Amino acid sequence: MEGLVETSNKVDAIVSDLFDSVEREQVNNVFEKHSIKNMNDRIKLLQKCMQVTGTSDSGEKLPAEDQYADELEIFVYGRWRSLID
Repeated sequence: MEGLVETSNKVDAIVSDLFDSVEREQVNNVFEKHSIKNMNDRIKLLQKCMQVTGTSDSGEKLPAEDQYADELEIFVYGRWRSLID
């Protein structure tokens, strides 16, 4: 159970750092700081911070790098911030 708590604490720390980020470079620095290299993990963490389960569904499966670029654009644009408490 300790591993689960540590993982949960790490996710919370990453999300907190992301919440304070407003520029692409800041977001990428958060992922570097926490050694998050996997694009799908980055996407999930951005979505968790924005409190959404998905932000785009074009019907077409994009490569993870393109999906991450889309999510990062939405995150940096920041409109999601006004939608959460």
